[in-house]
Amino acid sequence: SKLRYGKIIIMTDADVDGAHIRTLLLTFFFRYMRKIIEEGHLFIAQPPLYKVKKGNREQYIKDDKAMDKLLIQEGSSSLVLTDARGNELVADKLVSFLEELARVEGILKYFQRHGIPGKLLELLIKHGIRTVEDLNSQPELLDKLHRVSAEAKELGFVVTYSTGYDEEHLCWRAEVEFEGEGAFGVLNLDYNFVDGPDFSDLVKLLAPIMEDHPLPVTLRRGETEWKFSTYTDVLNRVREIGREGKYIQRYKGLGEMNPDQLWETTMNPETRRLLQVRLEDAAEADMIFSILMGSEVGPRREFIENNALFVRNLDV
Repeated sequence: SKLRYGKIIIMTDADVDGAHIRTLLLTFFFRYMRKIIEEGHLFIAQPPLYKVKKGNREQYIKDDKAMDKLLIQEGSSSLVLTDARGNELVADKLVSFLEELARVEGILKYFQRHGIPGKLLELLIKHGIRTVEDLNSQPELLDKLHRVSAEAKELGFVVTYSTGYDEEHLCWRAEVEFEGEGAFGVLNLDYNFVDGPDFSDLVKLLAPIMEDHPLPVTLRRGETEWKFSTYTDVLNRVREIGREGKYIQRYKGLGEMNPDQLWETTMNPETRRLLQVRLEDAAEADMIFSILMGSEVGPRREFIENNALFVRNLDV
C-alpha cells in the first residue's frame, strides 16, 4: 500500500557479470520484499549485448543466441549448400539446416570442455558408432574405428585405438587416443559413454542430419566454392560470411553506451523490453536461493561441483 512506483526495474549489464548482480538483487527482493514480486511490480530490463552496424544501418542484438541467428541468416542469404548426394539447400531451408547445426554445436562444446574434440565425435557418429548395439561385434567396431582413424588423419588428427571386452555389460569397449588441433587425450568409448544422455542427445540431433545431408558438403556463392568434411566447419564459414562488412560491438556494460543509446535501448518506455519477475514455486525458489546465496559454503560448492560440467552454454 505504501509502494511509490508501479514498476521497479532491475537494470544490469547483459553479460554474465550483470547476471550475477541481478541474482543478488533478486535475492534481496525475494528475502525482504517478496510482496513486490507476488503483486507483479518487479521487472528486469533487457539491454542489448551487441550493436551491429553496416553502412548507415544500426541494430541492437539482445544476446549471443540472437547474434548467432543474425549471422546465420545473413551469412547464408547468398549461399547454396550441396551435400554428397547432390541435394541442394537454399534460403529458408538452408537457414533451418544451419540452425539445427548450431544446436548440435552446443552439445559438442559441452564435450569439448571435457577435452573431447567435436570433430572426433562427428566422425564416430558418421561411421556408425551411435548406440550400445554398435559395441556388440568386435570386428565391426574395429572396422568403424579404422575408418574413423583414416578420416581423422585427413583432418589433421592422429587417432589410435585398442579394444577390450566389457564383462559387466557384455559388449566391447574401446580406448580411443587422439591428438590434434591443440587437443590430446583418451576417450573411453564404452557402454556408459555411448548410452549416456549427452552422447545420446548428440546422436538424436546429428544422425538424421548425416542421413539427409551427408558429408562432404559444398557451399557456393557465385563462382566461389568451399568444400567441408565436418559440419562444424560449415557453420563457422557461414558465420564468417555473415560478419563481412559489419562492425560488431559487444557491450561490456551499460556504461559503454552513449546516453542516447541507453535511452533508446533500455530506458525509453516506448521501445524498451522488460521481463516481469514471477513467483511460481516459492518453496523451490527458497531452496535455490538458500543453496546459491546462503551463508553455508558447503551446499553451494556441492551444487557447483555436481552441475558445472553439465552447462552447455557458458559465457566466461
